[in-house]
Amino acid sequence: MTQYHNWANGPHMAQKLNKSRKYMEIHNSK
Repeated sequence: MTQYHNWANGPHMAQKLNKSRKYMEIHNSK
């Protein structure tokens, strides 16, 4: 189940990670 869940949410999770990463970079640069 976990494997399937990860496979299904793979792209979505990557996008989320990218967004949070960018947000953190902007937040830390201030």
